[in-house]
Amino acid sequence: MSNLTAEQFKLISNVMYEPLSYIHSDYDVLASPEENTLWQKIANRHLIGQYQLILHIDCEIDTTVEKIFTHWHTLPRCALFLGYFYSRHTLLAQNYYHLEPSLKGIFSSLSYVK
Repeated sequence: MSNLTAEQFKLISNVMYEPLSYIHSDYDVLASPEENTLWQKIANRHLIGQYQLILHIDCEIDTTVEKIFTHWHTLPRCALFLGYFYSRHTLLAQNYYHLEPSLKGIFSSLSYVK
């Protein structure tokens, strides 16, 4: 594995050891990211155990992996956008999601989205 910069290490550490910072709000958790640091640590440990999250880096950190870690918090929004882009009729018909304002702005600018 290549040597990590301090910034890369921090990004990867946040993704690997702080799932509370990015878990979806629909999940029940022991604490919120706004609570006391001790409760956050307990909640992170619980989430890591519950979902058996990997606690070691098992891949080379190339530019693609670095970008994934760098933009980790925007990946759910990207997935939602791609879902609407490729299957918007299905998603809208079943009312899976309520669009947030930034996505409404994107879709309103596309001529084929009403």
